[in-house]
Amino acid sequence: MVDCLHDAYFKWTILEFFQAGSYEWPHEKTSFPPLPEANEENWQKTISLSDEIHEAYMRLLNGLTAEDLERQIEDWECSAGELIAWIATHDTYHAAQIRNMGVKGL
Repeated sequence: MVDCLHDAYFKWTILEFFQAGSYEWPHEKTSFPPLPEANEENWQKTISLSDEIHEAYMRLLNGLTAEDLERQIEDWECSAGELIAWIATHDTYHAAQIRNMGVKGL
């Protein structure tokens, strides 16, 4: 659950920066929010939120211009393009972590 929320938080941050969605972040606004109680209902909510944010994020990326990518994100001290590039490598890093856990079927 932690990687799901952790990765979704950064995509949500970009969506908020570009005002590209009305997804309310239901957790503390930090990259490692306290986790909700571990149960099936909360897991399904987390997966659903992560999927919705990812889909909105991908739609946003498809519509960005070069000027959009150059916009500075003051809180992160970087451009939107730099944060987007970082998010891609960050997601890959966590996907590899999960894959390397040896869970059958992954």
